[in-house]
Amino acid sequence: LAVGILHMHQSENWVGYFDQTFQFRRDTDAVLEKLTGFDVLEFSISAKAHGGVESPAYMAKLHEFTTWLRKQPEVLNVIAVSDIVKRVNRNVHGDEPEYDRLPQSREEIAQYLLLYEMSLPQGLSLIDRITASRDASRVTIVVGKKGKNLPSDVLIPLSQRFEHWLKTHGGPSMSAQGTGLSLMFAHLSERNISLMIGGTSVAVFLVSLILIIGLRSIKLALVSLVGDFVPAIMALGLWGFLVAEMNVAVSIVAAMTFGIVVDDTIHYL
Repeated sequence: LAVGILHMHQSENWVGYFDQTFQFRRDTDAVLEKLTGFDVLEFSISAKAHGGVESPAYMAKLHEFTTWLRKQPEVLNVIAVSDIVKRVNRNVHGDEPEYDRLPQSREEIAQYLLLYEMSLPQGLSLIDRITASRDASRVTIVVGKKGKNLPSDVLIPLSQRFEHWLKTHGGPSMSAQGTGLSLMFAHLSERNISLMIGGTSVAVFLVSLILIIGLRSIKLALVSLVGDFVPAIMALGLWGFLVAEMNVAVSIVAAMTFGIVVDDTIHYL
């Protein structure tokens, strides 16, 4: 059974903690089934200077990034200001296909952004896409698989892959770190799992030391550790064969169970 531990990997799907009795779970399932995905990654990409978003070079690089993103199998949808500029450019030229491209001058880009803002309903603006000083813009990436959201062990490397592209192709000025609710929970879960496992390891060392002192015998202390760990190793190995997912719940249960089993071992000895 212990061999099954080798199959285990850290992973977390926080939506799965809610069953179908919760409205939130029913809503997220409906989004996954009928719309796009529930996992959203956000990037705030700097333009380095005041008004830099209107630079043709910045827009070209932003368009290159979104084009690459749309080719990734995990990406369901991308929203970026470069798409808005392209669409307005085509619209003002009678929807001619050859104008489905980015303008080549800063003035033209600035005018198109202004035109788009003026066309929005009252109270709406581009402030959710571009900073007030126009020195950065927001890229929203919806990721997932058809009918499924991504677990933490897929979501974190995916975000890191996007960050690596920005750092490699966009340079230091466009380097950005991904964020978003799903990514936040993914990092939170990964950190909790690591700390729980580390805390349990420290507890094992301290309990061993206390048993040596309390029982006044290294031999009895070692015997007690066999009783403490053999059930835990068997249970985790079985979990590795059946599920193979080490999530927050498993790490917490493992620590709690160790505390209970230690009490039983001490009383028995």
